[in-house]
Amino acid sequence: MAGLILLIGVVAFIQFHPIPLMVFLCTTFLLFSSIGFMDDLKKAVWQDPSGISGRMKLVLQFAFTAVLLITLFRSFSLTSDITLFNGYQLHLPVYIYIAIMLLFVVGSANAN
Repeated sequence: MAGLILLIGVVAFIQFHPIPLMVFLCTTFLLFSSIGFMDDLKKAVWQDPSGISGRMKLVLQFAFTAVLLITLFRSFSLTSDITLFNGYQLHLPVYIYIAIMLLFVVGSANAN
């Protein structure tokens, strides 16, 4: 039920503030929420207490995150530079940056 309340808030926010970055962030929320919805739906409708498998959840999270990162690079002119400290920047190839960010985002989403 709380997920439905958050969904209504996100949809209302998109209606009143259609800024491209906000639409991107709300899309991210909706994609990751859809995984939880599919899990809950399988538990409720098919009476399967395990829901969708952990492997399937990870595959969907990695797929959604990869699509979102590629969208960030193409639409929002994201660079693959990482600023560490004292102005030092680490210049990474795009594919390595995407791999690191994939692990970071999916790992953060699954942290307890």
